[in-house]
Parts: sequence; structure tokens; C-alpha cells
Amino acid sequence: MKKLLTTTTASHSLAPPGARRLLRVRSGAYAERLVALLHTAPHELYVAWADPPYEVWSTPQLAVDDLADRGVDALMTDAGDIQIIYTEWASSFIKTVRMAFVEGAWSAGSPVVVCNTGLATGPTIARDSSGAMWAAFVRLDGPFRYLHVKRSIDDGATWGSGPADEGTVLTSGVSQVDAKLLSGANATCLVYTQLNTELVMRSCETGGSAWSEAYVVVSDPVVDEHFDAAVSPGGMLGIVYDSGDLRYREFNGVNWSTIAVIDAGGGSYPQLRFEGEVPVVFYLSEFAADHRLLTYSHRRTGAFSLPETVDPQTGVFDAVVLYNQLSASYANLTSEAADAAPADMVHPDSSALVAHLGDAVYLGRDKRFRLVRVDLSTAGSGGATAASYFDGSQWRFFTPVTGNCEFNASTQLVVLFQDDEDLPDEWQRTTVNGQLRYWVRLVVTSPYATPPVGSRITAIGDVQAVQVGR
Repeated sequence: MKKLLTTTTASHSLAPPGARRLLRVRSGAYAERLVALLHTAPHELYVAWADPPYEVWSTPQLAVDDLADRGVDALMTDAGDIQIIYTEWASSFIKTVRMAFVEGAWSAGSPVVVCNTGLATGPTIARDSSGAMWAAFVRLDGPFRYLHVKRSIDDGATWGSGPADEGTVLTSGVSQVDAKLLSGANATCLVYTQLNTELVMRSCETGGSAWSEAYVVVSDPVVDEHFDAAVSPGGMLGIVYDSGDLRYREFNGVNWSTIAVIDAGGGSYPQLRFEGEVPVVFYLSEFAADHRLLTYSHRRTGAFSLPETVDPQTGVFDAVVLYNQLSASYANLTSEAADAAPADMVHPDSSALVAHLGDAVYLGRDKRFRLVRVDLSTAGSGGATAASYFDGSQWRFFTPVTGNCEFNASTQLVVLFQDDEDLPDEWQRTTVNGQLRYWVRLVVTSPYATPPVGSRITAIGDVQAVQVGR
């Protein structure tokens, strides 16, 4: 099920990859309610929530109005309260806001300054089993980055001895640091990258204040912000990261495992979730430039499964057929629609994707789909098309959410239908050129002065980021 919650003008609405923006109520009358933190504008963070089956969401409610365009994390307590940590846009100080959960609704309190001694970014937050909370953040000093941690033992009312307390500094001045805090049964863990070459772990025992020495989990020529970490119910610490290929390593409290390769093609925005003791990794797989598929792999057996797409509506088309009106002939361009070769999507009778009145592009899949991505080597001009689907008896015209696909730009992402619930129930399979599929027909209603020439057409969008609820 896909549901549009909001649009955003923020540049980094789900950054960084390790941040938590989708929280779940664990127990009580509202168990399994999901809460989404929505960064809708450069300075605004809203929350919205829904109960199973998550089809109806609340009206977004303002939580923070002084948020920097990048840098926010959150946690939910057992009581359902939400603690949000973020960078303030005007000062670049680190702040927290507690949203109290009362009778099924959340209300935001006043912001608390965690640290005000200088510019900071990359905040992350965790709460240990004793109720103490830890905040980590990166202090900026010219080209250098310093990773700090601070503790609160009064539910976030104060941090350390106050805002002027810088906390404990865990790294010397380095050029790059990205961090994530997470809680285990007996310790709080801090996983971070530094210098874009190392992935490091430290821990602090529950109830304590001293952090362990740094352990270098990974040393690699390329390790950046695209990592995530999680702790299983049994206490296993798992880390997934991208270093050209997508990799996984875990710690059972005594030993570190060998490194497992999940996807040799790599993956951005990895998200790690444990289902029991089984690690499940979600990530964005790049099919081609600006073509990204939400993909997952799990280790329910001794090795990670072959990656699969999460959304069956996305992918290459099962069939792409061009129709030429003048010759009344079809051409099967399914392979050409998916490959990387430029200018190979043309009907042999017109040397164009479409050209004349009545020419058509038929896009078919075994399941209904919501979007079309078009890449052209030559953009068309002077023409027009109309979209239709087969309703069981005839082709029914409709206007896509983003407007008709006119084949007049080198790249076009056409959203046919906004949400899953908008997919027409009457859309039926039919046979085109001997193939039974769910088809969308793009037929020329005004001839082209300059006919378009195609390179690739898929049902793969440009997904920028992903968050997984845990």
C-alpha cells in the first residue's frame, strides 16, 4: 500500500540514512500505531499518525518550527512519548523537543538546548533501559569535525550540566563524521564513520557514563553516511553499509562476524530491521542513472537472499509495443525499453518512437502500475498524446496526475495515479500484439513536427530516500 502523506520543499527531508523518522507504538490501547515525522519545509517538522491498516492518516501536526534543513532523529519511549533531536537553523545549536503522548494524541513541549557552544550538526538520540538518554552530535570547527556525546537523566529536561557543557569528545578533529546511537539490553552503542574510510563502534554500559575505546569495524577506501545499525531482541548488533557493494557485519557481544556481501551493485540509504533475530535490509538499488528501486534482502537461512524489489508495481515493463498508424503494424521494443543503448526505441517504419496521428506506445505489465519514466535521445515537438487503459470493453482515456506524456523533454516522470487506492478497479488485462497484460496506451492525438526518439522507458521512479519503521 502506498499513500501520499505530504509534499516537501526541504532539500534533505529524510536525511541522514540512519535517522529515525517512522516510529511505532509498542503496547497499550494504541499498539502498532505508526507515527511519521514529516520534514515538509526547510524549518518545519510535522508529525502524522495512523492505525492499522494505515490507510487513513491524521492531519499533520507541527512539532518543530526552527529546524535546519538537515539533521533530525527521534525515539519513542515505552509510554509513547516522542523525543526529537535536531539542529536549529538560525544558530546551528542542538535542541530536543519532547512530545507527550496523552489519550491517543501527541503535544509538543518547549525546546531544550542540548549544546550551545558552537556550530553543530548530525544529532542522534537513544534511551537506555535505565531511562537515561544519550545525545550525540558533530561539532564543526572550520574544516574539522568532533563527535560529542551528552547524557540526560531527567527525561531530557537538562543535558549534562547544561547547554554550555560540551559533553564528552570522542574523536579528534577529522574531516568527516556521521553517527547513530542505539540502545541494547545492557549498553548504548554508538556507530559512526570517520574520514570516509572507517566505520567505528563504541559502547557505554547501561547506567554508566564512560564510553569504551573505539573499535574499527570496517576499514575501507569508501565508507560514508550510507550506513545503518540496529540491535536485535536477543542483543545482536548489526551494521549495514555501502562501500561500492552493500555489506553487512554483526556483533554477538563476544565476536564480530565475517563481512557478508548483500548486493555487489551497492545500495544507497540502507535500512536495517530485525524480525526476531533475522536481519532484513532495505535499500535503494540503482537500475540506471536516476532510476532507483526500493529493494530488500533477508537472512532467514544461512546467507542473505537474492535482492528483490519491495514494490511489485515498479521495474522494467513486461512488454513495450509501438504501433505505426500508416503501416498498421506493431513493433516489439521490450528489450530496447530496458537496455542502456541510446536511440534504439523507434518503430522501423517511422524511425521514431511515435510520429503520426494514431501512432501509439503500449506499456504493459503483469500488475497494475502507477508511473512511467521516459528517457529520450531526441525530444519531440509539436505533437500531443492522450493516455488510456482498457476497462474490459474499451480504451478509457484519463489524465495522469502529472499531465499527459507529450514526449517533449529528454526525461519525463509521469505519475499516472497518485496512490494505490487510485488505481482503477475497472482496469483490465487485454491482448496487444499477442500479449495479455495490464496496458497503458499513449496515443498520438496531434502529429509531431519533430518526432521523438526513445532510449529507455520503465516503471522505475527516482526514489531519493527511504525510512523503515522498526
